[in-house]
Amino acid sequence: MIRYIKDLLKNSWALLVGLAVTMRYMFRPKTTVQFPEQKKELGDRYIGYVKMMYETEGEHAGVTKCVACMACVVVCPVSCIQVTHDKHPDPTKKRIAKEFILDYVKCEFCNLCVEACNFDAIIMGHDYELALYDRSVMDMVLVKDMKYHDDLYDASRRQTGSANRSITSPREREIIEVINKKEHEERIKKAAAQSENAS
Repeated sequence: MIRYIKDLLKNSWALLVGLAVTMRYMFRPKTTVQFPEQKKELGDRYIGYVKMMYETEGEHAGVTKCVACMACVVVCPVSCIQVTHDKHPDPTKKRIAKEFILDYVKCEFCNLCVEACNFDAIIMGHDYELALYDRSVMDMVLVKDMKYHDDLYDASRRQTGSANRSITSPREREIIEVINKKEHEERIKKAAAQSENAS
């Protein structure tokens, strides 16, 4: 009888300890998000779909930044990237990506293609709704015939409204933009000097 009372008290105490934890969390602010009506803001380093970046300034605004250097194709561990190239409309650059096709059936979201890109042409997006019902739309065309914003959102017909944000911090982005602008100006000067020397 005494053993039964001891066990009863011991189990009652364990139940009260568990209920105390429940009661403590019951009155804290809720962290639940009512998905899909509400969507949680993800960190800048979240890795989602690969997104193509475009020139935003100058004569060639709206043209992809990808110059078909094939660094992403070489570094991809599963060979899921195909790039075809054409002549760049900017005379200071040799090539531009005509088609950038990424097979998301194979893609491991490893971020190696973004790290290998020297021209800041691709970034990892912030979509976390990555499920698709049809395997045929998993071959996503990020660039096609140099149309502005003809990227994976249009190709997959999934407008999510995610911002075109970079993995790098805003300060790093400013530094990269300044360097890119200076390099572009230097290339233009060099091309102008070469044309003067030729004539």
